[in-house]
Amino acid sequence: MSLLVLYLLLTFAAAVLLAGRFLLSEKRTIAGIGVLVYWLCLLIGPVQWLAALDLAGSPSFLRVRPLFFWSGLAFACALALWFMRKRREKIPVVIEPRRPFPLHVALGLLVVLCTYGILSLRMAFSFPDAYDAVAYHYPVALRWLQEGTMRITAATNWHASLPGNVEILDLLVLSTGRDRVLGMVQWPGVVILLLACLQLGRRLSASAAEWPVVTTALMIPMVAAQSFTGYVDLFGTALLFGSVTLVLEYCDHVRNNKQAPAVLIAAGLATGLAVGAKPVFWFFGALVAFATILLLWRHGGGPTARRRFALFLLASAVPSVFWFARAMVCTGNPLYPFAVHLGSFSTPGVRSSDITPLNFYLSNVRHWAELFIYPWTEWKAAPGFLLNNYGPGDGLGGGFATFVMPGVIFAAWLARRRRPDLRGWLLSLALLLIFWWIVLQKVVRFGLPVFLFMVILSAPFFDILELGAARLYKLVYVLVFTVTACVIMFEPLYTITQTVRYHSWSRAAYFGYPPIIDTLRPGSKVLNLASETLNFALAGSGLTNQVIPGWERPSPLTPDFLRSRQVDYIVERLPGVEDGTVIDRRPPLEGLPLYFRGTVIEGKKPIEWRIWRVDP
Repeated sequence: MSLLVLYLLLTFAAAVLLAGRFLLSEKRTIAGIGVLVYWLCLLIGPVQWLAALDLAGSPSFLRVRPLFFWSGLAFACALALWFMRKRREKIPVVIEPRRPFPLHVALGLLVVLCTYGILSLRMAFSFPDAYDAVAYHYPVALRWLQEGTMRITAATNWHASLPGNVEILDLLVLSTGRDRVLGMVQWPGVVILLLACLQLGRRLSASAAEWPVVTTALMIPMVAAQSFTGYVDLFGTALLFGSVTLVLEYCDHVRNNKQAPAVLIAAGLATGLAVGAKPVFWFFGALVAFATILLLWRHGGGPTARRRFALFLLASAVPSVFWFARAMVCTGNPLYPFAVHLGSFSTPGVRSSDITPLNFYLSNVRHWAELFIYPWTEWKAAPGFLLNNYGPGDGLGGGFATFVMPGVIFAAWLARRRRPDLRGWLLSLALLLIFWWIVLQKVVRFGLPVFLFMVILSAPFFDILELGAARLYKLVYVLVFTVTACVIMFEPLYTITQTVRYHSWSRAAYFGYPPIIDTLRPGSKVLNLASETLNFALAGSGLTNQVIPGWERPSPLTPDFLRSRQVDYIVERLPGVEDGTVIDRRPPLEGLPLYFRGTVIEGKKPIEWRIWRVDP
């Protein structure tokens, strides 16, 4: 743990020094985004570099000494650059004028702090349990750590083949063995999103409307939930908004004949971090790049705009090109796990519908027409724990329904009458909505950048409301966010009280698996034939079991597969008898000796577990 803390401090200090060298004269929000973008690149970059050396044939990609060497070198270079700037000139810091801070806005921010405080307590009292996170995000990071390689093949399941900038951060945390704090990986993204919303809100408003914009964004249930889980949508979205903020700031500098290439480089790095987080952001990143070249051409044109755009693209490639290079080297398809079919030419991979079914959006609405009135009628085909519709993958909340939906309509009216500068924003929103509807298959979680863009566009509406500051508006403002907070906090509070009540402090008790899993020999390879949500749990309390997900096994299971993967144990979780299912009590493969049989109480029901030993 101390080594990781030292690594974090070294890279953060280097990021601060770099910002002090190149962004000292910028607004505090811009400088803050720059610091965090530099920091994330300094954290992720060395791991990518060592993984690239592994692909080139160097042994064991993750070693502590090389990480500290690169972080120490970055710190030394940043320190030298900072002293060079200090000796050259003294740059005045931009001090932004203070705006009035009404009581109801302060109460809204207090609600945000209370909500995120309760979510932090839930993280401290429990273990990671969000579905996608424990099914493949955390297991992939843990496998990299255990096996010492990020290599893939054309036969690798898509779950383990996706870009993994966020998983690299997970890997660093998992190297300490403290999986309870994995949610903290999302916090830099949350801060970037806060600063971006603050700056963009100021850009579109004239009063104190930027803080209502921030409050609305952070109180979207999907945003709040993902702030403490291993989902990567929030991380990528925050970096995209940080990039847009920096690009707009750079264009302001160009308009004022001020040279600030560091701002454009930071924008490119932010886009690259998002592109390297998830394939969904390949498309959003392309849209940001397209908007960037249009803005640069508008404010310069000719060879100058092309040079600036080339600088932006080069910076974008730094934290993202590794994932395309890995796919190309290992599979021959830079877009793996997505197959490419052009006539007779084809590359290995799967179709996008194999990853996300075409009708997956129907888990949040009963018909596509309901998307036009979402979130007023938020519905879920399979409600979450305690019948709560809000979670990491859905939920826009009361603030969005009350202020953002009418706010976008008001922005459209305003653009026609008084604010022509809003037309470009509205056109961008229309393109994003069409893109989300057609390309991203209307999945609510994939539309998070679109919804947050709508939050930004509601700034002029908040502007009018804040200028009027009617008593009814203040009451509704506080009430809406308070009710939303109560819904968000209900599940975390319940989980905390149940953990205390039933003394579920151990990993086995919390996840509901037999404690014997924690006693297996370190390095044991466990084939998980139970739920895919146990892929992370079955690693054991010491995170030393190497779990093979069930989706990697052939059907039927064969001895050759067990020998090739060197499987030591096979774990089964049988359904309850009262579920009305027919239980197949035969071993998964004839001749396997039974290592353990027992029951674990789960939700007041006994669940039978069996562990089979695979002899060499």
